[in-house]
Amino acid sequence: MKILKITKNRGYSPNLSIPYGLLLDEDALWFETTGAIDENTHVNDQKAPEMKRALDEMQDEFDTSFFEDYVTISLKKSRKTAFNWLAKMEKIGQIEKLEHGRYLKVQDHKVNVGEE
Repeated sequence: MKILKITKNRGYSPNLSIPYGLLLDEDALWFETTGAIDENTHVNDQKAPEMKRALDEMQDEFDTSFFEDYVTISLKKSRKTAFNWLAKMEKIGQIEKLEHGRYLKVQDHKVNVGEE
């Protein structure tokens, strides 16, 4: 599997910075997408364990303030990092925004390769 992530474009794109899995169909020489994936399970990213740990410490439904406090106090990261992580996790489908300042963990986020 290959991972594609658009990191720069000239206009608005809903796919910006979202990792997608690509599988090669060797018979047709064509790539097929597996959809949005959690790149942290496929790429060795040093930030991923900290971001995952922060999410694991939250209850199924949590407030922005609890997440921000955990990231800034326990992980010694900036407030901006906390909000960037929330945005990234929402974009890849690990959490869902319920309302202003309220998030819900998404239980079945793992994408199985080859299934659509």
